[in-house]
Amino acid sequence: MFVVLIGCSGSQAPMGAPGAMPVTSATVERAVPGRSWMLPEAASEDLLYAGSRYTDSVYVFNYANGKLVGTLTGIRRPQDLCSDKNGNVWVTEDTRGSYQAGQIEEYAHGHVRPLVRLKDERAPLDCSVDPKTGDLAVANADGTEPDDHRLAVYTRGKGVPRYYKTMDVRPMACSYDNLGNLYVTGGVDVYKAGIVWLEKGADRLAKFPLHPFIYPHYGVQWDGKELAIAQRYFILYRYVIQNHEGVYPKEIELDRASMERFWIQGSTLIASNTDGKIRLWRYPAGGHLQRRIAPPANVYGVTVSLAPH
Repeated sequence: MFVVLIGCSGSQAPMGAPGAMPVTSATVERAVPGRSWMLPEAASEDLLYAGSRYTDSVYVFNYANGKLVGTLTGIRRPQDLCSDKNGNVWVTEDTRGSYQAGQIEEYAHGHVRPLVRLKDERAPLDCSVDPKTGDLAVANADGTEPDDHRLAVYTRGKGVPRYYKTMDVRPMACSYDNLGNLYVTGGVDVYKAGIVWLEKGADRLAKFPLHPFIYPHYGVQWDGKELAIAQRYFILYRYVIQNHEGVYPKEIELDRASMERFWIQGSTLIASNTDGKIRLWRYPAGGHLQRRIAPPANVYGVTVSLAPH
């Protein structure tokens, strides 16, 4: 058995980190048990979404101050989240054990009812949206046979996906860059992980070289300029992409980190920790923890949705 460390999705347009704030917990207001809710002002605020597999809910916070402004309920075992350039948020739902296909839901910024529900015959874990085309990629890891492990791509986030075999990599995380290339990380066996990619316009996945090579555990995200890969719970590497390979990695060490999944928003790194809390650091500086948010329940996937202008 291996521990999953996943980052997700291409980042939104660069945005500076919120002003320096002390390490504090989120303020919980107007939570309504069993029913989705959202404060009216949330629609005009930048929002941080975090999914909890323990409560089948997604908690929504004001990104600047960490205040709880909403909760989306009835989402079965939310795995990871990603957002697009319009501020819409996608949530993957793992329904393994329920004898049903997996599901991915799309929510408009600050809204409580889904815009779209997509079915996935596998177990959707992670997602990313192509910033140019709006295509939605979903990493699936289900079963023990190689044919069970596939990448699903929904054209413009609609309809029936095209599935891509991922060779010997059990896909756990994925991220588009700004050119439409898609990077996929995942497990190879219980001790190792690997990385493959779907080059823009290609019809199959190929191995993606890293020099020097690291075993991604298993997070990956395009940060707007370079490819960020999580190696361990508290270290990221930024790779320059040249000639179809990753080179010249720069190490980013994070204080008080034990990351599960992460999201890069401009000059801020947001991660869920193994303790179920949310932590924020300056990016790419890393180092000392800048802020902490304590959600109502332990969370896993995180993403930021910018208010539409």
